Amino acid sequence: MFCTKCGKQIVEGAAFCAFCGQKLGTPAPQTRPMVSNCDCCGAVLKRLQPNHYICEYCGSEYFTDQNSQLESSRIAERDLLMLFRQAADYEVRNQYWEELQCLLSAQERAGNNAVYLVKLGRAYRRNNLFSQAVECYEKARLINPDYPQIYTNIGAVYIVTKQYALAEAPCRQGIELMHRNRLDVSNNDFAVAYGNLALAVGMLGRKEEAKQYLKIAEDNGYQNGKTVRKMIGIKTGLFG
Repeated sequence: MFCTKCGKQIVEGAAFCAFCGQKLGTPAPQTRPMVSNCDCCGAVLKRLQPNHYICEYCGSEYFTDQNSQLESSRIAERDLLMLFRQAADYEVRNQYWEELQCLLSAQERAGNNAVYLVKLGRAYRRNNLFSQAVECYEKARLINPDYPQIYTNIGAVYIVTKQYALAEAPCRQGIELMHRNRLDVSNNDFAVAYGNLALAVGMLGRKEEAKQYLKIAEDNGYQNGKTVRKMIGIKTGLFG
């Protein structure tokens, strides 16, 4: 969402622009459309566009008509589910190299699955293989450009590698996509996205802007606010 007067990006649903004070129109309330569970793994589907849903666990995609009735789908291979579960077990045990090797074993048959590519990119990132991680995310973007986690993960790579100027744009793009269907985005994903944006702009010297984004993150349960403030030099207390 952007201010109609100064053109700067502002928080979705704000009554006034935080930069120039312009009064903004009241946005139409967002309602949750009818959703169903994934036929492949049973997970709840997430909406990317009004007629486009995705399973964030296995990557299956569903396309509906205006009445939310199924028109077509791209179902992930069921044998990938066991592999995803095994990779998740490795992640929980902090066995990141084993997680990466597990996911790589499915590369040939799952290389056109955007969710798989995001999982693979995260595994690369956990092993400090950052260029390979970004390559995975870029491949996922070509397959499904409306998937917000692609952009937030690209931003995360640039933050980890301290390339804050490069991190800002993908962080913003991911947040913009999340706002389109806010009800289908978990508070944790939403909070982390704003926390990363706060860190990126704060490290670029825009501390007041960082404070605004950090407040949104913490209002949605972000747990790393103290660390972010310390990194960018934001004081806490009455005058912080």
